[in-house]
Amino acid sequence: MPHGRRNRLREWCRKAAIIFAALSVFTVFAGQSPAVGYGAEGGSRPNPWHFKVIAAGSQKTAASRIAAEADRLMRNAADYLGHEPSGPFVIYVAGDIDEYRKLAGPGAPEWATAVYINGSRRIVMRAPSAAGSVPERFVNTLQHELVHAALDHYFRGRPSALPLWLNEGL
Repeated sequence: MPHGRRNRLREWCRKAAIIFAALSVFTVFAGQSPAVGYGAEGGSRPNPWHFKVIAAGSQKTAASRIAAEADRLMRNAADYLGHEPSGPFVIYVAGDIDEYRKLAGPGAPEWATAVYINGSRRIVMRAPSAAGSVPERFVNTLQHELVHAALDHYFRGRPSALPLWLNEGL
């Protein structure tokens, strides 16, 4: 194998290993609250992103809880990836499949419950019955999409550095 090709392969494997290790740690600690506070309450760590949740109908009541959960999850991702993505980010909570299709666009798989649209800082999610509380599966899906958002920001300007199969596999 030519020397340059071997070096590129070695570098790619090193990046993949770092991402895999960081995300493994992230998934282990994602359920824990950050050790240092942030936000409007005067915490010592400012929030470099902003989440705007757009939801229709009965989902509107859950919007502030979804935004707070997104803040917590993104803080964990930032801490464990060692990278602070900047916002704003928009999370659309679609009330039905037709709204999901419209918001996610023609490239989104119909079987998916959520999609992060690369380069747009936009997440589109199908709403479970989220009016009372944010269910665990919804939070897990949100966490998965936020990892896509954090990685998209980290690899901005060089999207080919993170192959789609690896990004989705994480």
